[in-house]
Amino acid sequence: MAAYEGPILLGNAPDYRGLGVAQSNRATIEAYASQNAPAIAVAAGIAVQSQWGPGLQDWAEEHVFGDTNPSQGIAQMTPSEMQKYLGGGSAFDSNLAIQAMARKIGASVGACVGCSTTDKFIVAGMAQNGFLPSDVSYVLEKYRKDGIIDWSGYFAKQEAPSGGAKNNWLALRSGGRSWNLFQLQLFLNDLMALKEKGWELPSDVNLSYLQCLTSGASQCNP
Repeated sequence: MAAYEGPILLGNAPDYRGLGVAQSNRATIEAYASQNAPAIAVAAGIAVQSQWGPGLQDWAEEHVFGDTNPSQGIAQMTPSEMQKYLGGGSAFDSNLAIQAMARKIGASVGACVGCSTTDKFIVAGMAQNGFLPSDVSYVLEKYRKDGIIDWSGYFAKQEAPSGGAKNNWLALRSGGRSWNLFQLQLFLNDLMALKEKGWELPSDVNLSYLQCLTSGASQCNP
């Protein structure tokens, strides 16, 4: 029996369909990679996002939830994000979408000044779905002490989406976890799968620490 490749609600496996999209666009992803947005991080972001669209997610956001700025295409970029990161262009253009995703991740990672490589990958894992430079600045101000970010403390304060049809749907997808932690889990699943497929992951990324964080443990030591 062939492996299931549809959307995975609770993040309990890699995004198989999304990984295929990332693999098929490897040359483009590598072309737009940078120090703040390494190829494997951009690829993992694409894998997470393209698992749901184009298709069901695109249709639901516009027609079920009435979203006037819907996420679209393989990177699930909104029209406003395309304008912000590229000055416009269609999110359904894979080349532009990958470039926008790389810039989106790079902007937030770049805001993590003085961060470890592991911290930067945590930021990248959330930035692929909206963790902005302003969010990074908040974490650095409130949760960094002596150069170490207390990510366990940060995630402990985050709540699952609630209220309204769209947020209730997001809460269902995340299994009641905070949206940022859920996004990090999805990103980590795909990051590890891409590493197995030969994508280069910096040797100083602490995968055990990331796994501890996404497990929901109350305390994880970097």
